[in-house]
Amino acid sequence: MKMQTRWVASYHLDGVRPDGKSTRIQRFFESKQEAIEFRSKLLSNAAPAKRTFTTVGDITQAWLASKRRTTRSNTFTTYEHRAKLLSPLFPLRFDKLATRDIRRWHDGIAGTGKIYSASKALGVLKSALALYAEDSGVRPIAMPNNLQRRQERPVRKHLSVEQVRAVVASGNLYVAFPFLAGTRISEQLGLCWDCVDFDANVIRIRRVQDKITGDLIECTKTAAGYRAIPMSATLRRMLLEWKPDCPVSMSASGSERVFPAPQGGTLLYLSFLRQFWKPALKRMGLPPVSIHSARASFISMLQASGVELAVAANLAGHKTPAVTLQYYTHALKGGEQAMKALDAVLS
Repeated sequence: MKMQTRWVASYHLDGVRPDGKSTRIQRFFESKQEAIEFRSKLLSNAAPAKRTFTTVGDITQAWLASKRRTTRSNTFTTYEHRAKLLSPLFPLRFDKLATRDIRRWHDGIAGTGKIYSASKALGVLKSALALYAEDSGVRPIAMPNNLQRRQERPVRKHLSVEQVRAVVASGNLYVAFPFLAGTRISEQLGLCWDCVDFDANVIRIRRVQDKITGDLIECTKTAAGYRAIPMSATLRRMLLEWKPDCPVSMSASGSERVFPAPQGGTLLYLSFLRQFWKPALKRMGLPPVSIHSARASFISMLQASGVELAVAANLAGHKTPAVTLQYYTHALKGGEQAMKALDAVLS
């Protein structure tokens, strides 16, 4: 005999009985999804709602306004693009929004092949609804489970240790720097000489350069981005040799950039790609890897040298070691020892 599973939502309702006691009520559903949606509506109605007619569009715009005050311009632009994908949900009122609506919206976006974009936009929706729930004193609705997930991204190409040795041996500091310091491109182009401390033998990451405008921003991508990177012997030598010949490029704050344009001035991200990165790799007969792959190569070489995981995460500017684990799984030693080990790998 086949048993049929039913889902039950059990709750108490006040003000029904003459004696003032609450009444227990049970509702049965054929699917778990229907039970969850019913529970979400109960919780939303039970919580004190200050703005009954608030829509998802209102909530999303309020969240964007809060992010505009706390994020960099290029990061905020990314949030705006992701929020636009939520436009089909904008007219829906918060108290009428159900997990079914979110699932249908997500499946619609994912059905066009934009699974990754749908996942990121869903993250914006979760954050926006959570902020509204916190500010308004209502309970956030339950998010749908088992949504279609994006396919694994193709594995990025990385240079081998021998190929990285060739890059370093070329003497081109612009191209070799991310392999030796593990910096993001915005951190490299935003680096100024006041953050290169030859006495302490460290490079202090304190600011980044906006990829579009070239302006210096006095903050990093994340809080973990503020860090001091010990200079290996190779990197120290290359910086000392470059400093006397470095074209003058003063920032608005009066600091001189380490990586200016060839004739001085600001070197924009796209110009760096066209004038330095791509031509250098082509000249050396190396595959056209991305700039970000240099960070992965940096971490991989730390792996080969036996550096501790926490130290590697700190040098790379990762928020948690879990992010660093995406690049390697070995138990990775201290900052200066790590850079010495890196030199040993490349020698």
